[in-house]
Amino acid sequence: MSAGSTPRRRRAAFLLGASLVSVAVLTTRAGAGGFSIQEAFSGAAAPVSLFPGGRLQLQESPAAPAAAPSGRGRYALSMGLSALVPGTGEIVSGHFWNGIPLLAADVATWIGYFHYEDEGDQWKETYEQFADQHWTEAKWQDDLRQTTYYDTLSPYHCNCSPPYIPREEDTREYYENLGKYEHFFPGWDDWQSPSYDPENPANHRRQYVDMRIASNDNYDNADALLGVAAATRILSVIQSFWLVRRDSHRESLSIEPMTFRGAGSGLRLKWSF
Repeated sequence: MSAGSTPRRRRAAFLLGASLVSVAVLTTRAGAGGFSIQEAFSGAAAPVSLFPGGRLQLQESPAAPAAAPSGRGRYALSMGLSALVPGTGEIVSGHFWNGIPLLAADVATWIGYFHYEDEGDQWKETYEQFADQHWTEAKWQDDLRQTTYYDTLSPYHCNCSPPYIPREEDTREYYENLGKYEHFFPGWDDWQSPSYDPENPANHRRQYVDMRIASNDNYDNADALLGVAAATRILSVIQSFWLVRRDSHRESLSIEPMTFRGAGSGLRLKWSF
């Protein structure tokens, strides 16, 4: 495992945890508009009846979803699955075509994530091997004498900031500093004073920096896809909540007989959901 991949995997765990927290929040708090979630848990569609107590009830019921737990369990199952794998909560609640695009998007996201993570690791291995081949502490110490950074009283004879950190003490800082700071440039095997141009594409220092940029770009793409994965989970949780809520409040059309003062009798249409 590369040193760069550990923080990303920690962020992935954190983002997944945030998705799971969203499940708890949405199952304990109402949506906008004063909606009571207890009402959704216990709400059931009224049966179809003909003129019960002088009222005609015509109910339009959507296709029944696949068998699922009732009440609170329907929310917990659907939203919990959506937080773990986007789209699966919608699928188990009977909304296949709402879930399958999110599931496909999540699969593509993780394929892309592991691709960029692997590319970043390969470039990292490449630039570390390149540095080991073309930069040495011994040459740096010898040629440092030709620069203004040379100081016999300073550690490693270098009056510089940041100071030299051997690879054995901090691998990440060691490889980052070799190509980043001017006082380490004399360690490259093609360095010559005073004609050395660190930005010349033919020079080893510039080639090394380009390899590090390629590695970091791939890691950045992997990070971005972690954000996409988290957003997809949150979207799926919200959609699952909405779909289960919609199923719990089936649309209905009521036709009620009523009397109008001075105008005789008539019918009143009432649509509710």
